[in-house]
Amino acid sequence: MQIEITRNDKGEYVWNGETYANLGDLFMAISLKHMDEIEEDILEKADKMKEHNNLLQALGDLLSWLRSAKPDEVLKLEEESNVPKPGGGYYTYKEIWQDLGKLPDLQSENQFGGVDYHWGRTEREEAIGLLKAKMDSLNSESQQDMIELQGLMSKRDNVFQSISNIL
Repeated sequence: MQIEITRNDKGEYVWNGETYANLGDLFMAISLKHMDEIEEDILEKADKMKEHNNLLQALGDLLSWLRSAKPDEVLKLEEESNVPKPGGGYYTYKEIWQDLGKLPDLQSENQFGGVDYHWGRTEREEAIGLLKAKMDSLNSESQQDMIELQGLMSKRDNVFQSISNIL
């Protein structure tokens, strides 16, 4: 955070278009602005972690489903998961399945002209392996996000302590 401070002809400090009579008031304003920026970062990180957790839960549900399903059983991928869409509503398991990209396409047209989702033993094992890999990746990202969140919380505490010391 780079800060440009000037002094006007009255000897007041000028920062960010505002004037401050003394260094204490100036430092307080800068600290509060810095704390607001840290708070925004904390909220963004928390939202990202919530998205990861929702996706992990949905992938876990899908994994449990795959493990317990019988070979050639029709998957009900049209069901909604617990992963919210940005515009409202929830992603279906089919949308999550497709986002993973590498999973086998298990579609087949049924006798009524609709689409069923089947798998054989090999496809199911491949899908389980890919789901586990995606979940491991998300867990790693979540751990990194937690470390970053702790760092942001520490920064916020330091700024808060500095403000408390001024008061």
